[in-house]
Amino acid sequence: MQYQISYLSPNGYAETLANAFCRVLPQDTYVSDLEEDGTAYADVQLVGFEMGGTKLDAIPFKVLEYLEELDGTMIVLFATVPFQPNEAVRNKINNSVIPFLPDECDYRGLYLCAAQPPESLVRDLRNVIAVQPDNTRAKHWLDQCEKANGHPDAEDLKKGCLFMRHVLELDI
Repeated sequence: MQYQISYLSPNGYAETLANAFCRVLPQDTYVSDLEEDGTAYADVQLVGFEMGGTKLDAIPFKVLEYLEELDGTMIVLFATVPFQPNEAVRNKINNSVIPFLPDECDYRGLYLCAAQPPESLVRDLRNVIAVQPDNTRAKHWLDQCEKANGHPDAEDLKKGCLFMRHVLELDI
């Protein structure tokens, strides 16, 4: 089997995960930034992206276009969100991506972890709270963003590598 890791990483977080996953895949794994190379070269595809805000169905269009081209491949997704994700978040992102997967593919799942939130998101949330101090939703999102500071961290990378080894059925 040939492996390829393709990612869209405007803030470097998906790229960080991709580099970690290279350590558990065969040495001849092809790695590409979808901004530079959107060509599929392998029959096992790890596709990564970053979610920059709280809108969980806003998968980058370039990623969705790429997924549609992966007919006949095994696909594993990985993504980051600017807060601590949970199962509901994973399901929401999965449900947004699945319609774009080819009918003839072997979809193995999604690894999801937190990433440092954009300063603009944190600033916007703080501005909302300054104007509306009782806005519990904004307070909740700000708390979640603060918990994501410093991610992805070594533990996220370790969990991601274990996830990839498991879903790809590689020797552990």
